[in-house]
Amino acid sequence: MKALLPFALALALAAQSKAPAPIQAAFAKQFPGATIKKVSKEKRDGKVVYEVESTDAGQSRDIIYSATGDLIEMEEGLAIASLPAPVAAAAKSMYPKATIVTAEKLTAGNLVTYELILKGAPKKELILTPEGKPVK
Repeated sequence: MKALLPFALALALAAQSKAPAPIQAAFAKQFPGATIKKVSKEKRDGKVVYEVESTDAGQSRDIIYSATGDLIEMEEGLAIASLPAPVAAAAKSMYPKATIVTAEKLTAGNLVTYELILKGAPKKELILTPEGKPVK
């Protein structure tokens, strides 16, 4: 009798099968230990892109790929304690009474920014450069 796949593994395999071959190949090469949770086809600036939601050793990661498998943008969930010191210091300086609820590292080409979700601040979202400078 054929063994049944665990439900989570079956879902991951189904999600991966929705991605075109160039996306699957690029993802497997760049993130060999990661699991695809969901793939969605979208349009950006009139071009088809694919968003791949994944996890890797408990870390969430969303990647935007072109239809040919080129990585366009990546969002990685971060532990607040692993934020670069200038980013954490800038957030504390700008909103001393606020608490950072979640943090993500955003990479688009050579541009890296950090997106912080704040609690107890007049502004709920703060985007900073690695040097701690606000991005408008």
